[in-house]
Amino acid sequence: MNTTVKSLSDDATRLAQQGLDGLDSAGQRLRDTTDHARQYTTEHIRHDPIKSVLIAAAVGAGLMGLLTMVANLKGAGHGHRGLGQ
Repeated sequence: MNTTVKSLSDDATRLAQQGLDGLDSAGQRLRDTTDHARQYTTEHIRHDPIKSVLIAAAVGAGLMGLLTMVANLKGAGHGHRGLGQ
């Protein structure tokens, strides 16, 4: 019986270590991807700043429109009016 408990303990330890190693690997991949995206974005802004500002403004306006639409839909379902109404 003692051998079984030791074997189960060893298996649990090994599986826990594999899980930690997997998380560490996934974290590193995420950091690498984020770093690549940051570098790409920085270069894009540096080479074409006006276009970058226009894209950011368009995305911001689109998000505001989407948020307003969602707020109006939620308000319509509860007898309330939307934002600013």
